[in-house]
Amino acid sequence: MYSKSREIDGWVKDLLKAQYMLAGGDCMHGICSDSIFSRAAELYIEFSRVYRAKSKRVIAYTALYTAIRLEGHAITVNAFARRVGIDARRLAVCYRAMQRTLGLTLPNAALHAYVDEIVRCIGNGVKDGQKGIDVTVLKDVSYRLAGYAAKIMNSNGANPAGVAAAIVYLALGDEGRRMVSMKYLATTAGISLVTLKKRVEELKVLLSKHGNAIPL
Repeated sequence: MYSKSREIDGWVKDLLKAQYMLAGGDCMHGICSDSIFSRAAELYIEFSRVYRAKSKRVIAYTALYTAIRLEGHAITVNAFARRVGIDARRLAVCYRAMQRTLGLTLPNAALHAYVDEIVRCIGNGVKDGQKGIDVTVLKDVSYRLAGYAAKIMNSNGANPAGVAAAIVYLALGDEGRRMVSMKYLATTAGISLVTLKKRVEELKVLLSKHGNAIPL
């Protein structure tokens, strides 16, 4: 129906396609609600007026991803990009620009939900028979670290996905970090490498001050 309408711009078709692909996946109930789609359309129009990008398609997907995050759903840039078939790095750059330009404040979703998404992305990238990363152990250690962090860290002013990425980075340990880079984690979480480094150092200091050794 939508594809035959001449009144529907190309970016709307992209949003509808993204909605369809998300709805057909394993995303949470309500992630493709009408309210999210309406918010995405508003974000696209507002952002397009002040931001120049080579691809309107990337802006359209970024608007939908941002609308999903504003609703409090925990889905990483990497997982979303893979679902809709675009480059995660381009989405991450546009997403950060949209946050800054429009002055958006994301709701503080549960750290565990973001940790789960990031670990799942790592698990999807682990090849059969690859040694060194036990995703089950990584998830367990990350969850314990998230429990410590939730008690001592006020993440209301920080992107929870960034805090979660820092948690997973620490949980990986030296061996895991040889296979999963900080740059990969930053892209997966939709934050800059500089931000991730800051979150890691903050978390190390806070854990040390409160007498909690990293539970590896």
